[in-house]
Amino acid sequence: MRFYLFFTLLLANLRFVSAQSSQSNSNFQLWIDPTINYNLSAKTRLSSDIYYRTRLNDIDWKQTVLRPGISHTISKKVTVLGGVGWFRLKDHDLELRNEIRYWAGVQYTHHLFWKLDLQHYFRVEERTFYQEGADNYQNLRLRYRLGLNYPLKEKNASGKSAQLALQYEPFLTTNSGHLSDQFFNTERVYFGVSNSLSPAIRVDAYYMLQWGRTLKAEQFYFTDHIIQLKFIYTINPL
Repeated sequence: MRFYLFFTLLLANLRFVSAQSSQSNSNFQLWIDPTINYNLSAKTRLSSDIYYRTRLNDIDWKQTVLRPGISHTISKKVTVLGGVGWFRLKDHDLELRNEIRYWAGVQYTHHLFWKLDLQHYFRVEERTFYQEGADNYQNLRLRYRLGLNYPLKEKNASGKSAQLALQYEPFLTTNSGHLSDQFFNTERVYFGVSNSLSPAIRVDAYYMLQWGRTLKAEQFYFTDHIIQLKFIYTINPL
C-alpha cells in the first residue's frame, strides 16, 4: 500500500510542476558535494559536507555550504541526526547573503518486499539570514523525504556495492515563525545511483527536479534541474 501511495503522490506532483514549468523561472544547476565521515564508534559518526552550487545558465549565481553534523544509529531501522550549516550566496552584484542553519532529524528504514527498502526522513531546520543593508530574518522549515532504495549490486568481500534510489521531498516553511504564513515552498524529486567503491569511498550521482515558489503568489514559481555529485570518504579508526 505504501509503495502505491508513494508513486501516486509523486505522479500527481510531477503533473503539477509540468503545468507550472511553462510560466516559471527555470534554471540548470550543478551541485558538487565532497563529504568526510569519521566513525566515533560502530553507531556514532561525525560528518562534514562542503557543497559548491552554481547555475550553469547563470554563472554569476553561486552558493557555498559548510555543514558539519553528527549521527547516531539507535537500531537497524532508526538513526537520529543533527548539526549546523553555514550557507553563503553570491547573486550577481548583490551583497553576499549568509545563512546559519541548525537542523535535527530522524531516519526510519524498513523493508517492503523483494529487494525494495522504504526510507522516511523527518527533519526540522531553524534558519537565520544575514545580508548587509537588509534586515536579518528567521524562519522554521520542516522537511519530509520518502525514498525507495533498490540494490543493483550486493556488497561483496571488498566492500563494493551499488544502489538505485528514488526520493520525493516536500518542504514546509513558516515565515518568521508565524504559522499563519506557512506554505509548501519547495518540492524535490531525486533519481540516481550510489556506488560504494570500497568500505571507505562512495560516489553518488543524482538528477534532481526541484520546484516551488519564493512567495505565495503564483508568479513566483521556479523550476530547477540539478545534477548532484557526491564524493564520500569515511575514516574508520576502530
